[in-house]
Amino acid sequence: MALVDAHTHVFPPDIAATNVVDMAREADVTLHSDGTIDGLCAAMQKNGITHSVTLPVATKASQVNSINRYALANRREGIITFGAIHHDYSDLDGEFRFLKENGFPGIKLHPDYQDFYPNERRLYPVYERAEALGLIIAFHTGDDIGHPRPGHSLPRLFAPVMKDFPRLTIIAAHFGGFMMWEQAFEFFAGKNVYIDTSFTFDYIETDRLMRILKKHDSNRILMGSDSPWGSVAREIAWIRDSGMPADNKDRILGGNAAKLFGLGG
Repeated sequence: MALVDAHTHVFPPDIAATNVVDMAREADVTLHSDGTIDGLCAAMQKNGITHSVTLPVATKASQVNSINRYALANRREGIITFGAIHHDYSDLDGEFRFLKENGFPGIKLHPDYQDFYPNERRLYPVYERAEALGLIIAFHTGDDIGHPRPGHSLPRLFAPVMKDFPRLTIIAAHFGGFMMWEQAFEFFAGKNVYIDTSFTFDYIETDRLMRILKKHDSNRILMGSDSPWGSVAREIAWIRDSGMPADNKDRILGGNAAKLFGLGG
């Protein structure tokens, strides 16, 4: 059975050795790997993970080209690499074409670190291209523990995006709205989007979590760790120890991701 961590981050070794450590210190969180591709692979082996999805973020338009070429050059067996796009990038058509031709299944967008609100019209050219090419968009949703509040990723702001781009495949990270659980319940739960579990279980009351789980289609929930800041062992343990039916657990732990990413398991 596939066991898939659908939300991870990796960095070049020099960046991991500085920025990742600094980000963990500022957010007061424990690192669960060193933030490199080798560290992720070691954590996968330790925890029986068959596949991990890496989600890079381009905080500046100038980073897009280098992030995507680095991701392509450093692919490993069992690693599913998303691409990075910034809305101010000068050649969106060319970069989307590069991602599609090189087998990237989607892109990651982070409204806080990329300084946009998801319903802004200036983002629509990105959504249009992703929808037309069948590429997934994984969004950070809700607060970010390392970013000042209020943030940009309010779940209610995604409603017009889902309406205007009904064929766009969206993954809403952190159960649809980290620390914005009522909005997540109203605007994402039960909708035609995927949600992931990453960096959530220690920050949400059990009754609120169960309300979301009961309302949302279990075929559209993905396990994610937010590695290196989150623990995949913690995610697996919570899901396996939960009171959900066994087939729901299997889907969340990897079956749903296997279908979404064409893993055949």
